[in-house]
Amino acid sequence: MYKKLTVNTLKSRNEWKISSGFETLEAQSGVYGGYFDMDAEGGKYLILAQNAGSSDAQEVTLKGGNSQFSARLDYTVSLDAGEVAMIQPDSGAVKLVKDTDAYSGAIPQDTDPKGKVFVTAGFAAKIAVFKEV
Repeated sequence: MYKKLTVNTLKSRNEWKISSGFETLEAQSGVYGGYFDMDAEGGKYLILAQNAGSSDAQEVTLKGGNSQFSARLDYTVSLDAGEVAMIQPDSGAVKLVKDTDAYSGAIPQDTDPKGKVFVTAGFAAKIAVFKEV
């Protein structure tokens, strides 16, 4: 099951609010995944992904979206032990805007995947999501 991630707020470069800290992605059949709601107003988001483990070359992937602006390609970063990546995704590239069955078995049955961004990893990555307000 994909874990619903908390979206924290980022008001400026000097002021941010994190309500849950880094969240660890949960395992489902050897895949660790999470998702968050991306608003329809074109807000700016920042994702921090951390490899808190001791293995190098661990990958975190933002799944490709399905809008007309998406090439439907995943975006992957590789993290060595202890590294943190900052990712600022473009909503047109990663947000699901059309109906899809792609995540039907991986999110709660009453959850619509539209408007969401999905993140996966092959390890228990630590993730924090921020929205600029």
